[in-house]
Amino acid sequence: MLSQFASRFAASSDLFNEQHRRPWSSVNFITAHDGFTLHDLVSYNEKHNEANGEDNQDGANDNRSWNCGHEGETDDEEILALRAQQKRNFLTTLFLSQGIPMLLAGDELNNSQQGNNNTYCQDNPQGWIDWSNSDDSLIDLVGQLAALRKSHGAISRAEFVTGKLNEHGNSDVAWFNVNGEPMTNEQWSDPNNKAMMVKFVPPIKSECAVLVMINASHVTVPAQLPYCETYDWSLLLDTPLKPIPDQQGKDINLESRSIYVYEGKLIAEQHPPAAQDKAKDQTKN
Repeated sequence: MLSQFASRFAASSDLFNEQHRRPWSSVNFITAHDGFTLHDLVSYNEKHNEANGEDNQDGANDNRSWNCGHEGETDDEEILALRAQQKRNFLTTLFLSQGIPMLLAGDELNNSQQGNNNTYCQDNPQGWIDWSNSDDSLIDLVGQLAALRKSHGAISRAEFVTGKLNEHGNSDVAWFNVNGEPMTNEQWSDPNNKAMMVKFVPPIKSECAVLVMINASHVTVPAQLPYCETYDWSLLLDTPLKPIPDQQGKDINLESRSIYVYEGKLIAEQHPPAAQDKAKDQTKN
C-alpha cells in the first residue's frame, strides 16, 4: 500500500487536483467522531458497543485497528509502550501530511470510549471527554507538530507537489528507499516493503526542507540519509524516542514502527577559489 499511502500523504492530488483546487481541499484524519478514538484504535481489535442496547450490532465492523497484543486496557508495560509509540506515529503522520489535518478532540488526552465506536446514545462519561485526564507528553507532541507544520512551508503548501525539478535542481517532493536512493517501481509494488523516506522542499529557497523517514515494519531496518549537496540535515523528532545520528552517508537503524523527522537547512553557497583569494587580498590591504 506504499503508493496509496504516498498519494494520501501528498494531499491526494489524484482526487483533488482538478478545477484549480488546492491541497487544502484534502482533509486528512486518523479518527473522527464516528468510530474509535485514537486510544481505542491502538487498544481494541473489535468494537464493544454492548452498552448501546443493540446487541453490539450497531457501529462499523471495519475499524482498521490493532490492539498491540491485548484487547482493551492492560498493565503490560511492553504493550503500553507500543501503544504510546503507535499514537505518536499516527499523530506525526497526520500533521506532516500535505492538506488540512483534522484532530479529534480528546485524542491528545488519550481519551477512550472503552472500545465503543458508536457512542451516539451515551450521554455519560463513556461518551464525554475528561479534560482533566491530560497526558502532557502527547499534548506536547501535538504542540510540537503544530508548530513544525506552521513554521515549515515545505509541509503546508499552497500548491500540489509534482516531483518536477525547479531552477535550483531540487524537486518539491522526492521519495527514497532506505538506502537513500530513489524508489523503484518494484519497491513501490513490493508488499514486503514497509519502509521509505520522503523529502519535501519548500517553494521559497531560503526555507528549510523536511525529510520524513518511515518504518512501518515490526523489525529494525538499516538505512541511510539520502545524499544531498544542498541541505544539511538535523533530527527534529522521532516517535520511538531514541534519536539517531544525522550524518549523511552513515548507516543508521530505523526502529520498528517508527518515524523520524529531519530538517534540512541550506548549506551556505561557497565562493569560487579565485573569488575567495581576491577577498583575502582585499582583507590584507
